[in-house]
Amino acid sequence: MNLTEFHLIQNTQVKLKLANRLYAQNSYKLQQDYLDLVQGSFKADIKLENFINNSAAVVQTINTWVEDRTNNLIQNLLSQNDVTRDTRLIIINCIYFKGTWRKQFEERSTNENADFHEASDNVSKVKIMFTKEKYLYGENKNLRVQIAHLPYKSDNTHVQFVFTVILPEKGVSLDSVEQKLSSKPQLLQQILNEEEIFYFLYRTKLLGYSQSVYRCERKGKVSLGSEAAAATAIIMIKQSLKLHREHNPIEFKGDRPFLFFIGERRRNLVLFGGKYVSPRTAS
Repeated sequence: MNLTEFHLIQNTQVKLKLANRLYAQNSYKLQQDYLDLVQGSFKADIKLENFINNSAAVVQTINTWVEDRTNNLIQNLLSQNDVTRDTRLIIINCIYFKGTWRKQFEERSTNENADFHEASDNVSKVKIMFTKEKYLYGENKNLRVQIAHLPYKSDNTHVQFVFTVILPEKGVSLDSVEQKLSSKPQLLQQILNEEEIFYFLYRTKLLGYSQSVYRCERKGKVSLGSEAAAATAIIMIKQSLKLHREHNPIEFKGDRPFLFFIGERRRNLVLFGGKYVSPRTAS
């Protein structure tokens, strides 16, 4: 099952919406084989527009469509400068996710004045919430990271959405971890095991993440682990208790930059991914 079919699975605890659309110059000839592929494999519809003489209106049309498909989380995806007289084809992909933590965080245990240590050595003040529960957890000594899956509620036994946090050890560059993980896409599932951990999350609207590649614009936003469109950010603390072993719990505090993902664990599908590097970059 691919991602375009996955959102058809019934699950009242999670809302997942996918939408694909092509905007083509109305005088630009698209081959029928390409149109069949786009419509058949990606369930995308096609709209013909006049980029040459009406680019401003096209930008507004696209941005309005994206806002509607992402519950207004993603706004102004394109600017007027992104569409010119030379534009011939724009491919838009939207994904929207809304879920609820399986285990809620304890509001009364919120740390109102916690430190977050940025890569630049700046220290920012943040609010942190706390919970204790069994999660899928793993460590990788080569990467020097801790990895934990925080599950969302689900009423379908065949579906399990999770929020994954990858937290480097102190002194380990987040950039180096990100580069190594990108070359090993199966690493997350290979190193997971079941243990008891403490989880802390920064109580903040999550990071807006953007990148531009060959005029391909991507934006994202998430609201505290429940609603996402394209990308997210949160933070954690961990305290592990090895199964079948007796020792005192060791607190691991997630007070520095980290990577995050929202995905479906049983099919190893990643819906969103990003990094949290500073509370000042959150939106």
